[in-house]
Amino acid sequence: MEQEWKIHGHPTSVFVIENRNPSKTLLFVPGNPGLSQYYHDYLLELDKLTNHSLQIYCISQAGHDHRPTKHPLTLEQQIQHKIAMVDILYAKHPELPLIIAGHSLGSYMSLEILHRRPQISKMIGLFPTLHSMRDTPRGQQIKYLAHPYIRMCVLPFVTLLTRLPRTLLELIVIQATGQKGLALKATVDHLLVPYHTVSHALFLAHLEMEHIRRLPLHLQQTLDEHQQKIYLTYSPIDGWCPIEHYKQMKTAFPDVNAYMCDELVPHAFVEHHSKRVAELTHSHFE
Repeated sequence: MEQEWKIHGHPTSVFVIENRNPSKTLLFVPGNPGLSQYYHDYLLELDKLTNHSLQIYCISQAGHDHRPTKHPLTLEQQIQHKIAMVDILYAKHPELPLIIAGHSLGSYMSLEILHRRPQISKMIGLFPTLHSMRDTPRGQQIKYLAHPYIRMCVLPFVTLLTRLPRTLLELIVIQATGQKGLALKATVDHLLVPYHTVSHALFLAHLEMEHIRRLPLHLQQTLDEHQQKIYLTYSPIDGWCPIEHYKQMKTAFPDVNAYMCDELVPHAFVEHHSKRVAELTHSHFE
């Protein structure tokens, strides 16, 4: 269920799956847009596959969803927000090992968190955008949209969209994205309707493009020191972390558990492939 927590001073949407006798805690960090609502189907499926043995928490990016921050948070502030959540979970479940998992930008954040909290037992990255984001095929397409000046031009258009009747707004989203079900509801109710969420997501996207370029030395060291507890999943059709990224990872850090998915799963897997990615994630628990 969705709950509202106060984390690092920010009201935050957290999706929680509680189980009676968990053996591990899982913290899941979304990509961008950082809405926990996109991941409900995926995490519910993972809960079933793990036989309800995990205490699961999915933390939204601060300022996304219906809970605005006074100003959009920087990338470092978002990482600090997730570290605060890790510390809360260690205090809440001191007897349980903690696994951190992330999707896209959430994978980068998870690696940063592992660097600062090395006691984390396992890190799982799904379609991880760890470096060179601006130079990827999708980065080349989106970099101008995320520019501050373009962002200010886009936001009035989003405001107009949100004033349309819901049925019409849903039809526009379906035509533009092909989304349905939970993903469609999350986009309409949590991304578009609260005007600030699009603004915060584009602000964070601009920072991703600017900061996630060459993999920094401290994260290279983290990958090297913790290779055997890092699990990364790639897709052959991912425009954000293409096959070259997978090959570079296998060459530079051969003991990292990096896998190339044998199916054509898109980067935005939550739209149509939640069950398959839950199965891939589950394989990292065995």
